[in-house]
Amino acid sequence: MSVIRKALRKYVDMRRGFGLKLDSQEKRLSDFVQFMEHRRATVVTNSLALEWGMQCIGHRPTSALRLADIRRFARYLTISQPATEVLPVGILPWPRCTKPYLYTNAEVHKLMSAALDLRPAHGLRR
Repeated sequence: MSVIRKALRKYVDMRRGFGLKLDSQEKRLSDFVQFMEHRRATVVTNSLALEWGMQCIGHRPTSALRLADIRRFARYLTISQPATEVLPVGILPWPRCTKPYLYTNAEVHKLMSAALDLRPAHGLRR
């Protein structure tokens, strides 16, 4: 087992000790560690983190999650491996959610009245 994989195990155990589940984060970080091992890298660098994190560039939320996971793990690693580079915040901002539409009271009343007029035969029943 590589040094980085052992560090990941300790990191996950520590975070779980705080009551976190970490299932998806552990999977993503395990994939990142495998990526590092494949490249024979022993230290987390920004270039490695970006290369792996941006593999899902078409899925911006996924890339942002990946980079956030690596950033937290890298912060943890700096304690035992000072050469570890921690990605700066904001490289890939979190996508913004669209603002929900809120119906007015008048629109809700119209909708409810229209539902009362629906026929129950083969359509939506009130």
